[in-house]
Amino acid sequence: MPTLTRRALYDLVWEKPVRTVAGELGLSDVGLKKVCTRFDIPVPHRGYWAKLAAGQRVHRSPLPPRGPGMPDLAFGETQRSYRWPPDPEAELAEPEPVEPVFEETLDAVEV
Repeated sequence: MPTLTRRALYDLVWEKPVRTVAGELGLSDVGLKKVCTRFDIPVPHRGYWAKLAAGQRVHRSPLPPRGPGMPDLAFGETQRSYRWPPDPEAELAEPEPVEPVFEETLDAVEV
């Protein structure tokens, strides 16, 4: 399963239709739309691809700044499954997560 940041997922859904991207990621289009909604990622409105194919001018909504406490990873590691009962030995054997790097400064995401 690929790991995608908010920016990478935003670029994907504006590059190809949501249904196509969802199929590539192994999700339904509704499931991908829910991921985009959870991480405040705008998706093309209905009719966007038809207008684009017809040569009409279309508007691409900008990616809003990440909200306070919102992770930068939108797909992949955030979609973890949890074992029950927990196995502490297996959890300790897993590699340490990569430290995140954010595009925006802390001042940009403060409310």
